[in-house]
Amino acid sequence: MSQLRDVTARYNPVEAWVYDRFVAPAVMDVQWIVPRFHQMGPPREGDRFLDVGCGGGQAAIRFARVFPQVTVDGVDVSPFQVQRALKRARGLDRVAFHRAPAEQLPFPDAHFDRVYSMVSIKHWSDIEQGLRECVRVLKPEGWLLIAEADRACTLDDVRTFIGRTRFPSLFKKVWLPLFRTYVAGQSFTSEELKARFTPLPLRDLRVEYLPKTPAFAVIARRTA
Repeated sequence: MSQLRDVTARYNPVEAWVYDRFVAPAVMDVQWIVPRFHQMGPPREGDRFLDVGCGGGQAAIRFARVFPQVTVDGVDVSPFQVQRALKRARGLDRVAFHRAPAEQLPFPDAHFDRVYSMVSIKHWSDIEQGLRECVRVLKPEGWLLIAEADRACTLDDVRTFIGRTRFPSLFKKVWLPLFRTYVAGQSFTSEELKARFTPLPLRDLRVEYLPKTPAFAVIARRTA
């Protein structure tokens, strides 16, 4: 599988199906991001959200339903994931999906009130450029939230997360070392990712560890 050889490779059809069917439900089972959005201030009527590396669109669709006053755009470099997202969002007119890399976001400057990415940044071919693009399309005082697997995660947190996936029980035992090597092992520690943020025009930079998950989030606000 291409992801095992190169974490920045585009998902092939099999990988897109595996992630969508077995892994994404476990990611979406983590209920931490909606409270964080409220802590940033309740979304206002007409706010725009951007999901970078949206995969099959589960997060974008959930947030559009939780926050009926906002519109949500999602971008992903994998055409197979975008196809799944478009199919999943049929009938929901406040969500749109586009095929684009994080490094070339197809939006004007200062367009979004909140930009987020869930366990996608390790797949970007140029992380610094991708982060610059996220900040470019973010409005002054807008919020940026990047969640990713923690290379320093504990084995107990990995077991808890894998237990929430929809893999068959036998495969969950196989997936444990694979996750440590090919997912968390190719990701960052919180301090490594936080350091990528410091050269950018951001303030209120902080790291939050996601309880009972092998992941963390870096959260910041664009300067005025």
